[in-house]
Amino acid sequence: MRMLRHRRQRRRRRGSPIPRRRSSLSRAFAVVPRGSVVVAASDVILSFGDDCDRGTGGRIDLEGAGGVVGLAVPAPLSTAANHGVFLADFLSSGAAEEAGPSGGRNSDGAQRRRRHLGATMRLTTRADAFVSGFRHHGGRGSVVMNSAMTAQRWGHIGNSSIMEHCHIDGDGIDIGDGCLVSGIRGSASLRLLSGLCLQLLPLRRLWRESESPLNDVEKTSPTSFVCICIDVHDNIKEAPAKNLFGMDLHFVFRCGINENDLWDESVPASKRMLWNAKILPVLSAEGDGTIDLNYSFLDWIEFMSTAGGVRLDSSSDVDKRPNDTYLGPDPGVPSRALFGLKQWKESARLSPSEIRTVVDSEAEARYRSSIPVKKCEERRLSEVSDILMNRRHECCNFDYVIDFTSSSNASNGSVHIRWDVFGNAMQTLDIVASNAFTDGLFDVVGRTFMTMKLLIEDTLSEQVQSRSMLDSSDTDDKGNVNRRKMAQSMKESITILQSGQTSEGAIALVASVRNSMLASPHDGSTDPEMLTECCDFLERAASTMTERCVSGNVFAKKPPSLARTSPIPIGATASASAPARIDLAGGWSDTPPISFEYGGAVACLAVLVDEKRPLKAHCRMVKGGSCIVLRTESRNLSDEKLLDSAEVRIWTLGDLANYCNPKADCSLLMCALIQLGFATPDSIGNNSHASIQSHLMAFCQTDQDDVGLEIVAQSLLPTGSGMGSSSIIGGCIISAIARCVGITLAGMGGAPLERVEINGPNSLIHSVLMLEQLLTTGGGWQDNIGGIVGGLKLGSSDAHVLPLQTKVQHFSLPPQLIEELNQRLVLTFSGQPRLAKNILQQVLRRWATRSDEIMITVEGLVKGASEAIACLEAGDLDCLGRVMNQYWQLKMAMAGPDSGAEPLCVRTLIDHLSSKGDIVGATLCGAGGGGFLAMLASKGLSSRDIVATAKQSVPIGSEVGLDSFTWHSCTVSENGLVVEVIDA
Repeated sequence: MRMLRHRRQRRRRRGSPIPRRRSSLSRAFAVVPRGSVVVAASDVILSFGDDCDRGTGGRIDLEGAGGVVGLAVPAPLSTAANHGVFLADFLSSGAAEEAGPSGGRNSDGAQRRRRHLGATMRLTTRADAFVSGFRHHGGRGSVVMNSAMTAQRWGHIGNSSIMEHCHIDGDGIDIGDGCLVSGIRGSASLRLLSGLCLQLLPLRRLWRESESPLNDVEKTSPTSFVCICIDVHDNIKEAPAKNLFGMDLHFVFRCGINENDLWDESVPASKRMLWNAKILPVLSAEGDGTIDLNYSFLDWIEFMSTAGGVRLDSSSDVDKRPNDTYLGPDPGVPSRALFGLKQWKESARLSPSEIRTVVDSEAEARYRSSIPVKKCEERRLSEVSDILMNRRHECCNFDYVIDFTSSSNASNGSVHIRWDVFGNAMQTLDIVASNAFTDGLFDVVGRTFMTMKLLIEDTLSEQVQSRSMLDSSDTDDKGNVNRRKMAQSMKESITILQSGQTSEGAIALVASVRNSMLASPHDGSTDPEMLTECCDFLERAASTMTERCVSGNVFAKKPPSLARTSPIPIGATASASAPARIDLAGGWSDTPPISFEYGGAVACLAVLVDEKRPLKAHCRMVKGGSCIVLRTESRNLSDEKLLDSAEVRIWTLGDLANYCNPKADCSLLMCALIQLGFATPDSIGNNSHASIQSHLMAFCQTDQDDVGLEIVAQSLLPTGSGMGSSSIIGGCIISAIARCVGITLAGMGGAPLERVEINGPNSLIHSVLMLEQLLTTGGGWQDNIGGIVGGLKLGSSDAHVLPLQTKVQHFSLPPQLIEELNQRLVLTFSGQPRLAKNILQQVLRRWATRSDEIMITVEGLVKGASEAIACLEAGDLDCLGRVMNQYWQLKMAMAGPDSGAEPLCVRTLIDHLSSKGDIVGATLCGAGGGGFLAMLASKGLSSRDIVATAKQSVPIGSEVGLDSFTWHSCTVSENGLVVEVIDA
C-alpha cells in the first residue's frame, strides 16, 4: 500500500497550504504503481472532480469530497480538518456502486469514472483481510483492510462501509451502511447503526496523569481504551454544537443526558462544540488483561435513533416541547438502552481535543502489526486439512476465501482470481488429496475434489455469470485450440485416476489441469465456459474416486473374477423376474459416497403391482449369429402390450462405447455385459474396431464361431416410476445373462434370507451396484436389495469400510400383518416421471458441504430405517405411517429447496387425504420429483376406500394435474428375484 502522508503544520504560515498539498498529491498520484491503494492524511480528503483525467489524476476537489468510504487513525471524523486519514471511493473497485450516507453527493458521471479508474488499476476492497462468518456482507460495496474478523453466529458489513485494523471474534457483528470502523478488538458482539464512525484507541497506563511523559510508561498491553463514536456528518468544530451521533443535540438531551454531562460550567455556551465535549467513553478490559470490551452504550444510541425517527416524523418541531423526554422509567423503553445510557454516563469520558495527549501510539502500532490475518488463514487451512484427512463430518469453511475473492474483482465484469488467498486454499486441498491418494484413502480424495468444486462455484460463479452476460462474443480459434488441449488433458487425468496407480503425479496433473482452466494464459482472467467445465471435471474426478471405493478393484484394465459353471443349451432362454420395491425409510443414506462415508440403512418392502412382477429380462444363445442383439421394451402394466422399444446390435467393441451414457439406447444392457466380464472399458476404448467374436466365444464358453446372444429387458412400470425399476431390472439383466452363459453370483435364488447376509464382490447385489457406477447414474444399493430380496428387509452399509460392503437382514412378518398391510397399502402413479440422476446430483453436492442441516437430515434418515422395522415387528401400522411421513420430509430436505422433489399435485393429494383422516402416512417412492406415491390408509380403511374417496372428492383440474393419477393394487411379495430356464 502506497501511503501519501502530510503532517499537520502547527505553525501558522502565510496563505493556505491546501493548493500546495493538492498539487503535490496530484503529481504523486500520477506515478502511483499498479495495484496501490492511496490514502490521504492530515486535512486532505481525496475526491476527483468531474474533469478527472484517467492518466494524470486530474484535480483534487477538497470541497466536494462526498465519496469517502474508508478511514484510518487517528480520528474518523469526515468533516474535521487535521484529524482523519481517508480512502477515496474511486480507488476501491465498485465501492461507490451503491452510495451510502457518505457517498451520495457525487454525480453519476464522476462515479463511473472513479469505478473505471479503480478497475483499470486492478484495485481491491480487501487487503490483508480475514473475514469469516459474514454471510451477508455488502460485497464490493464494503472495504476491509488489515483486519481479522470472525462472527460465530451472524455477521454483516453494510454497503459503502470500511473496516480497518480490527481483530474481532464475536458472537454477532452487524455493521450498517456507510460506517467507518477502526481498531475494534475483542470478543464482544457489536451492532453499529448506519453512518456511524467507531474507533478504538489504547490509552497510556497513566493516562489520567497527562503530565507523565510517555517514556515513563511501561510497554505492556493496555487495559483502557477510548472509544470514538460519532456520526460521519457531525461537525466537531461547529460552535455552538448542533448535532451528536447524527441527531439534533436538543433531542439527545431529552434522552437521558444534559449539557453538564458534556461540558464544564467554565466553558461558555458560545464555545461549546463537540471538539471540547466529553463524548468519548473510556472502556476497560477485564482484570486479567483479556480484551472483552462492553459496547452497551451503542444500544442507547440505537434507541435514540429509532425513537427520534418516530417522534420527529409524527410531531411538530422538537424545540416546541422542551420538557418532553424519550428516555426514562417508561416500561416501553428497552432495558438494553437504559443499561447503555448508564454505562455511558458512569464511564470516564474524554473530549476529541484530549485524546491526542493520552493515546498510546506505540501500543496501537504494535497492535496493528500483530493482527493475525495470516495466522487466522493458516489455522483455518489446518482445520480443513484435519477435517478431510480424519473424515470428520464437519463443514470445510472457506467463507473467508469467498469474501476475499468476490470482493476483489473489478466492477467492469473482468474476473481475476486472487491467487494469494484462493491459491493457498487450493494448494492445501491439493496436498490433502495427494497424501490421501498415496495412502489409498480414495473416499478422502473424492470428498476433497468435491470441496474444490464447491469452493470454485461459491467463489467465482456469480461473477463469471455476470461477466458472461456482458461478453457474448464468439470464441476465437485460439480459444478453441486451448479447449481441445484441455479436453485431452482432462481425459488423461481421469484415466490415471481410474488406473491402479497411486502416484503423487495423478493429483498434480488434476491440479495443473484445474489451474489452467481457471486462469487464461493471456491475461489471467477466468472464462465463464471454462469455469463450468472445470467444475464438471472436478465432479467427474470425485465420481471416479467413488467408483474405486465401490469397486475395490480397477475394472478398466481387467474383467472381474467370477466363478463359472456350465451354460444353458443353445436355444434355451434364461428368464429373470423381480418385484418392485417401496422404500419405507432411510433412502439416500444408501447412495455412494454417503453410504461409505457416513454409513447407510434402508428399510424397504418388495411388492407386486397389480399382482404382477413388473420387471423382467431374458437371455439366450442363438446359433447362426455373430453379434449381440440388445433390446429394451416398455409395456403397458394392465395388458402388457408393447408401448415402446429400442434395439442395438453389437458387432465390434466400439459398438459398446455408449455404455456410460444413461440416455443411450440399451446402455444398461451394455453395462451388464461389461460388469460380467465380456469386455473392459479399456478394451472398448483402445480396440473399438475389433470384432466381438473372440470375446463372445469366451464369454459363452463355446468353441463355435457362429453363436450369438439375444438379451431383452422388459418393464411394465413407466419410466421414472421411483420403485427401483432401473436398478432392479439391472439385476434381472445380470441374472439372466449370468444364468445363460454359466456365471455364478450369490443371491440369484430369490429365496428369503434367514440371517444377515453380507454381499461380497461376487454377489448379485454388488454386481448391480457396480453396473450403476459404469452407467454413471451413481445410484445406491437400496433398489437392488429392495427387489432382489423378497419381503421386508433392512439393508445397511458401514462407514469407512472399503470397498463398499452391503448387508441385508430379512424380517418375517406374521400372515395377519401381511394381510392388513396389503389392505392398507395404497399405490398411485402421479403421471410425472422423473430421472433420479437430476436430484441425485443435487443431493451429492449438498452432502459434500457437510452443513449442519444435511448432517441432521442424514442422521434422521438412518435412524428412521430401524424405526420402520420396529413398527412392523410390533405390528403397529399407524406408527409406520408416522415414520413414512417423517421420511418424506427428510427426503425433501435432502434434495434441497427448489429441487422439484414434490410436485404440486402430490402435495395437494396428500394434504387432502390427510385432512380427512383417510391416510396415516405417505411418501413418494425413490428420489421423488414424480413417479409412484405410496400411502398407508387409516385403520379400518382399505386401499379401495382411499381410491374411491380420492376420485369422488379431490378436485380434479389441469392446474395441479390430479387428473393424471392412476391407481394400482400393491401387495407384499415374499419372493424376490427369480431365475428360470425355459427350454427351446
